[in-house]
Amino acid sequence: MTLYRQLLLFSFTILCFLLAGIWFIKLNSTKSFLIDQLESHAQDTATSLGLSISTHFKVKMMDTPAMEAMVDAIFDRGYYQQIILKDLHGDTIITRKTAVKLEHIPHWFTELIPLTTPNTAAQIMDGWQQVGSIEVMSHPGYAYQALWDSGTSTAAWFGIAFAGIIIIGGIGLRIILKPLTLVEEQALAICEKQYITQKKLPRTRELSRVVSAMNQMTEKVQAMFAEQTKIADQLRTKAYIDPLTGVGNRRYLEGQVDSRISRKQQPAEGCLLMIHINSLELTNRKHGYTKGDKLISTAAELMAQHSATIENAVLARLNGADFALLLPALDRHSAEKIAQTISQTMQQLLQDKHEQKNDPAAIGGYYYRKAIDFPHLLAGADEALRQAQSLASGAVVIREMNPEQPTIPSGKAQWLKLLQSALAEKRFSLYAQPTVRSTSTEDTLYVEILSRLQEKSGAEHRAGMFVPLAERTQQIHKLDKIIIEKVLSNTSLLEQQARVAINLSPISLINIEFNSWLLTTLEKRLKTSDLPLNFEFSEGMLPQYQDTIKSFADKVQPMGHFVGIDHFGKGFLQFGYLKSLRPDYVKIDRAFTNELTGQDSDSYFFINSLCNVAHSLDILVIAEGVESKEQLALLQKINLDAYQGYFFKRPYRLNLEETNDMH
Repeated sequence: MTLYRQLLLFSFTILCFLLAGIWFIKLNSTKSFLIDQLESHAQDTATSLGLSISTHFKVKMMDTPAMEAMVDAIFDRGYYQQIILKDLHGDTIITRKTAVKLEHIPHWFTELIPLTTPNTAAQIMDGWQQVGSIEVMSHPGYAYQALWDSGTSTAAWFGIAFAGIIIIGGIGLRIILKPLTLVEEQALAICEKQYITQKKLPRTRELSRVVSAMNQMTEKVQAMFAEQTKIADQLRTKAYIDPLTGVGNRRYLEGQVDSRISRKQQPAEGCLLMIHINSLELTNRKHGYTKGDKLISTAAELMAQHSATIENAVLARLNGADFALLLPALDRHSAEKIAQTISQTMQQLLQDKHEQKNDPAAIGGYYYRKAIDFPHLLAGADEALRQAQSLASGAVVIREMNPEQPTIPSGKAQWLKLLQSALAEKRFSLYAQPTVRSTSTEDTLYVEILSRLQEKSGAEHRAGMFVPLAERTQQIHKLDKIIIEKVLSNTSLLEQQARVAINLSPISLINIEFNSWLLTTLEKRLKTSDLPLNFEFSEGMLPQYQDTIKSFADKVQPMGHFVGIDHFGKGFLQFGYLKSLRPDYVKIDRAFTNELTGQDSDSYFFINSLCNVAHSLDILVIAEGVESKEQLALLQKINLDAYQGYFFKRPYRLNLEETNDMH
């Protein structure tokens, strides 16, 4: 119960007791007055009637009819309950009595306030000798009526006064306690990780102190969260970001290659480009290192803008004039086209800065079609770069792996044909991988769904091979709809106790038809099932689609569905975005998990900082890519909520139980 209601109830109770006490006191005083009046009235009647009767009350000659006439004349007026005339010996001569009937007075009222009607008497004298007595008792009906009228009128006035006091007092109390209401809102906002302060302090000294203390606490909590976020950003910047250009450094690139390519058990395809700014050394000699740094920063900014449009691209600076651009899940033709575009961009940059016009940059690339470790991938790209430097200015050389290659499609045209065929025939298989709780790795928090594209021959390709192409060709919403339909039609999957997580592309949500279909489907599912879904979005998509994801989360989270951020920490976003987006959980990118070597490693401190930032917003933190006992032992020392990785269970194929309910 709120303080306002407690104070109002307390005031109401006191006021009730006060008014009830006043009512009873007034009623009793009225009762005493009426009893005195009844006694005085009866006594006056007895005295006057006794004097009148004494002329007819003689010992030797008694005029009874005359006395009866006198008694009847008085009694018939109706103000008396009884009149009794007695002789000297106490024998009754005349008796007049009437029953007490109170027609308009409630019975409970007469029982609650009984009136003791006084019985008065007067002597009848014959000269100086007493010859008899007369007793008169007033009728209480009129007194009860007067008492009832007085009680009801007083109660009515008290009721009106009570209602007025309650209304006016309630309004006044609400005004007085308004600062406390705002304090309550502040406290609730802090629980929601929103930080608001009251600019205007109340005039009441005690309330002013409370509001001031609450404002100080809010500011300190906000500062603590900002400090945690700042520390996490600083740790990431120091460990994984090049301080001059703001792009990733060599260590960051190595972690991404290690997590995305070298550890993959299935066929992989992509290209690593190495870009060398040829004019940097000359610029440093002619114009100084400051201008050279500016040249490198501008070149990095242009390459970052270009790579931001490429799904899962990773840009890093290896050393002074060398940059690397990792293009996973990209065919050779597309990689060559991107390299040519970057070369032209560098040419334009150097022309604008009046540098060497004919020798802008050399680009070498290494195209891989299976898993490869970072040293070999970097060596292949470096060899291609040296070959490009030996050729004409602005040359682009792409080398390809020589070892035996897996049978996967090559070229954008072949991949596009395969994707369109699979979409038309819905040839996609589903795999599932559990995410286990940190408190008990036997308990499954949720099951993540992974998709594979099936060729007619039976060969399968992982999502990283075809999802980027589906996004570039604006067909990702078709793919996402097929996957969701397959998940929702799988009875055995939905009957399990753990939730189901689906990776969703924000590009699909831009499609109005798909967005409407998905929201309608989720609303129907909410009515027929008490097991909501999880939707995961890659952090790399947030810069372009944060508003889209936020809008979707605002609609589905009230339904009970969860929204998660995958590859958390992979991008170079400020972690403050968590405060506005408010996902239900984040999954730390496997690149940080792979780098765990001990409690003194940068990755350990970085993951710990990420946990502190996320937990301060009541967001669950999950570590993905847990593949060894040693990794788990280190992660268990951090306050994580769940784990996912091969160490617990590899992805397993689901037996699809297709139904027509979703069509």
